[in-house]
Amino acid sequence: MIITLFAVLLVNSFVSSININQTHLNTQCLEVNIANGSVSLEVDDAVTFVHIVCHSSHDIIGPAKVECINGKWNLTYLPKCVARCDPPPFLWNGGFQIEGEKADDEKFKRGTLVTYTCSPGFYLLRPESKYRICKDGTWTGVHAYCEPAGCKPPKPIKNGYYVHENAQMVGQFGIGERLHYNCNIGSTLNGTLTQKCLSDGTWSPKIQPKCIDNGELIYIIIILNNVINAN
Repeated sequence: MIITLFAVLLVNSFVSSININQTHLNTQCLEVNIANGSVSLEVDDAVTFVHIVCHSSHDIIGPAKVECINGKWNLTYLPKCVARCDPPPFLWNGGFQIEGEKADDEKFKRGTLVTYTCSPGFYLLRPESKYRICKDGTWTGVHAYCEPAGCKPPKPIKNGYYVHENAQMVGQFGIGERLHYNCNIGSTLNGTLTQKCLSDGTWSPKIQPKCIDNGELIYIIIILNNVINAN
C-alpha cells in the first residue's frame, strides 16, 4: 500500500514538472538585442521581464523594463538607445539659446533645441539654420553663418560710375543706403538713377543700370525706327 501511494505521488510530480516546463516554453519570448545597450532577464513570480541599460552617452527611447506575456513582449515598438549630441557648433558674430536637458557628461539629450541669432549689424546667411535639433547624436539642419548686414559692392559699369551717398563708409553699403549712377561724357544712362540696399542684402532694383555709348544708342534708334516703319 505504501509502495503504491509513493508511486502515485512520483507520477503526479513528474506530470506536474512536465506541465510547468511546457507552460514555460509556451510563454518564452524571443531574445532581445539592443544596439548601444545591454539586456538582462529577470523572473519574478513566474513572470519574465527584460531590463535594458544604455551604454555611456546614450539614452533609452521607450520603456527600460518590458514584461513577457504569452510569448510576446508587452510593447508596441522595440526600445532603442540613442546617442547624445556634443555641444552645438559655435557661431561667430552671434550666439545661441538651448532648450533641453544637458546630461552629466556635458552632452545634450535627444530633442534638445538650439536657436541661433546674430549680433547687431549681422544677419543669418541661411535662414533655415536658425533652428537645430539633437537627433541620434547629431544636430539637424545646416551650419549657421552671420554675415555683415548690408549689400556687397556692385560691379563697376562700363562708361560710367556710381557714387555712395555716405562718403564716410567707402566700400561698405548699409541697409537703406543708396548708390547714385552717372555716365561719362558721350554716354547715356539706361535704367534707374539709384539703387537701394535692402535688408536681405540685395540691391533694388536688382538690375544694375547701364551706360550706353551715344554712337551705339543712335544706331539702336535707327534700327528701331526702321522696324517700326517696315510694319
